[in-house]
Amino acid sequence: GKIPLTTFTFLILVLILQSRASFKKLNKKLQDSEKKLKESNANKDKFFSIISHDLKGPFHVLIGIADLLYTRYDQLPVEKIKKHLLLIKNTSSNAFSMVQELLQWALSQTGKMKYEFEDIDLFLISRVVTEFLNSSAQSKEISIENKIAENSIISADKKAVETIIRNLVSNAIKFTEPGGKILLEAKYKADEIAISITDTGIGMNQRVKDSLFKIEDQHSTPGTNNEIGTGLGLILCKEFVENQGGKIWAISEEGQGSKFVFTIPVHR
Repeated sequence: GKIPLTTFTFLILVLILQSRASFKKLNKKLQDSEKKLKESNANKDKFFSIISHDLKGPFHVLIGIADLLYTRYDQLPVEKIKKHLLLIKNTSSNAFSMVQELLQWALSQTGKMKYEFEDIDLFLISRVVTEFLNSSAQSKEISIENKIAENSIISADKKAVETIIRNLVSNAIKFTEPGGKILLEAKYKADEIAISITDTGIGMNQRVKDSLFKIEDQHSTPGTNNEIGTGLGLILCKEFVENQGGKIWAISEEGQGSKFVFTIPVHR
């Protein structure tokens, strides 16, 4: 028998709607693929930019100072030698941090970053980080106050949390003027804990805030003592926080300091 015209029209309409839905799905997949490709290219560009430019900087400084100390050691006063040695120490620490960031970021990009969730004491981790960074803070006469309570237990990856706090405190030291202060705090909120790092530094304008956590907009900004960095620290923080089910954001005004906050679930 013949198919009634109304039924035939209905079938055509269904086929059209299905085709449109399939086209939308295909278009969405193409857009996602294009976005991932752009991000991948931005990642590669950033990686090579750091290796070719940012990473060479500290080694030029180290080679220059080492050459000066070697050739003029007998002629330099003790205070001058101590000053140069301190510069070597600080430059080496910065270079080491940059290499660490690059390696961790490369690991996260290849998908080989494994997370091991366990009960950890946030206070102990923050204490280890602040003790490690205390010499950098003291060289700028910056005080670090850790108000995170003892036995602040959370379920998280220890190395990832340590990396997040270290990056945020390092940034606070970098962008805080000599004589400033840095404060670490943690507050429980329902089923998560919010960790904050507040500084009395130079702060950020809206344009800089909008570019935070975006690799395509990142560039290495010198610190208040011309400290260098890769620009990858906050990108790493965002990845590590979100992969543990948390969020990260910044509150800041130019000239008014900055406050970075990230959350981590208490239980899993």
